Amino acid sequence: MDLAQHEQGRALRVVPDSGAAEIIIFDRGLSLPMVMMPTSDTYDLAAAGGARIVHAMRIRELRVGSHKLRDQLAVVVARPEPDAPDADGLLPLHLFERVAFWGRQRVLLVWPR
Repeated sequence: MDLAQHEQGRALRVVPDSGAAEIIIFDRGLSLPMVMMPTSDTYDLAAAGGARIVHAMRIRELRVGSHKLRDQLAVVVARPEPDAPDADGLLPLHLFERVAFWGRQRVLLVWPR
């Protein structure tokens, strides 16, 4: 899913995820179209590929359509592999009141909390 963060520039590419506890950002060495501020927090991340320690960031503002999520915690996972997926991260669906998918139209509707 492409999320436009500004009127111009690259969109943030995320995968909607019903199982993610927090926003996950993949660090592939690319510039991201949003402002993130480091925190001193670290977390143990358990995933299919194993467990590892990751660093937390704060996203100042994340636009999802016309909705703005402010001051969101995100964990950053290094993905330097050349064959890593081109997504910028995972968007947890629990951040929204309701979510609806229109598969044929390739549309995801979200309602804010």
